[in-house]
Amino acid sequence: MKIAITIILFVALLLSWNAASAEVDMVGAVVTLGDKACTDGRYDAAARTYETLLKGLDPKSPWTPYVRYRLGSIQLIKGKTAEALPNIEPLARLYPDNAFVAYDYARALFYNKKYKEAVPVFEKAASRQKGFEPGCRYYIGACRIALGDVEEGKKDLKKVVEASPGSAEAKNAQKLLANVEKLLEEVSGMERVASVTAAPRRPTKEKPWAVSLSLGLEYDSNVGLIPSDQEKPEDVSNTGDFRVVHSLAGTYEFLNTGEDFAGVRASIYGTTQFRDTLFNVENTLLSLYYKRNFANTYQFRVSPFVSKTWLKSGPQNWFWGVTPGVSWQPVSWTWTDLDYTYMKQTFLQTPDYPQEDRSGDNSYYTLKQNFSFPSLFINKKNTYFGAWLSYGKSNTDGQSYDNSSQGFGVQAQQEFPEAFTALATYGYTETRYDNANIRSSTGDKRNDSSHILSLNLFKRLNAISDHLTAYAGWRWFKNHSNIREYYSYDSNTYSIGVILDF
Repeated sequence: MKIAITIILFVALLLSWNAASAEVDMVGAVVTLGDKACTDGRYDAAARTYETLLKGLDPKSPWTPYVRYRLGSIQLIKGKTAEALPNIEPLARLYPDNAFVAYDYARALFYNKKYKEAVPVFEKAASRQKGFEPGCRYYIGACRIALGDVEEGKKDLKKVVEASPGSAEAKNAQKLLANVEKLLEEVSGMERVASVTAAPRRPTKEKPWAVSLSLGLEYDSNVGLIPSDQEKPEDVSNTGDFRVVHSLAGTYEFLNTGEDFAGVRASIYGTTQFRDTLFNVENTLLSLYYKRNFANTYQFRVSPFVSKTWLKSGPQNWFWGVTPGVSWQPVSWTWTDLDYTYMKQTFLQTPDYPQEDRSGDNSYYTLKQNFSFPSLFINKKNTYFGAWLSYGKSNTDGQSYDNSSQGFGVQAQQEFPEAFTALATYGYTETRYDNANIRSSTGDKRNDSSHILSLNLFKRLNAISDHLTAYAGWRWFKNHSNIREYYSYDSNTYSIGVILDF
């Protein structure tokens, strides 16, 4: 009897083992068929094979994570990223040190916009498999850009280009770098042409705010713009003077759909003279903006604003207005901006003569053509050119200041190695006044022409902080008038300082 029972148990165990072995063989055979279809590029057939197999598998089967992973990798290829992530994740958690699984898992995280979680997984995949380094570095750069750390992201992309020139990853990195620059320009002109005042970085969807602070020292050869044919007024101790210049600016973008952008900007700018403090200036500006991009080629934008200025003696003026504009960018390297500004200005201090009251309505039109080339003069260093025409019309409460103006300008900016950037700007304006000037003894109408030339050099202090920039500059301004004794003057301004931006 015992022998019979033993034989029955042995047979049962043998049958159970044979069934399990058969199941393993069957699953392995089906997986092999799916893998073969995938290798041949028959992704739909491979996906159907894995899906059918999963329906018959026990969820607790050791085969299940692998089959789900294979299905998820197909879904990644087919662009079904939302479905791919939960299928790839179980095997990635079982085998976190497997470079191939980690790479697919990181890509699934990336395409599901889980950029922060994707970065360490890409880093692990690159450390486990050297061949994955270019691809992982590309994705890490893209993640950092998406998270708002644009400068670090660009560094990663540039490393890919330098380490693997000519590779598919390098070409993708170059393309993404070009797209980033294009997005930063936003089809709206070179919004971030280097500036010696605070100019926040472009907000992103992940980091919708940006802040910038600048602090500098300037020497102005003619602080009060004293006419060349006049003696220095008694209340001015010296024609030239040093001053401290500070500015703080911030942006918060509460709408970013990729096509529609809206936000608020605020800034404070001020100067403190070393000697003649009557020329101390403080200015505040608050504006809203809305931008709409169409097919990455056209943009409409509008920005209402309000501002107030103080001198040491008290409030100087305030103004409000609105600037609508449009842009057209047919190709990546050139774009056209057309802007109109209406501004209502009110001066709060009584002028010497009622005819010199500059309060009133002002309209300005600007047409600007922009050019940007990534490697025109220096490999992988951007070159920018801009040229514009302008027209303005002012209707003031004081007849002596009714005028119309027209002008032009040119601008060039060049990036150099070691994080240097040079910027040169020249502008010329002719202003024709409509009525006789109150200060002219012969009743002449005032006609002016003005020149402004500025040269600036910027150095990104990456060794200290990626957010810190030093600058040095020179600006020359000259106004020539037919009524020389009152309106012809010039000045030279020299500046140095630092800019901190986030």
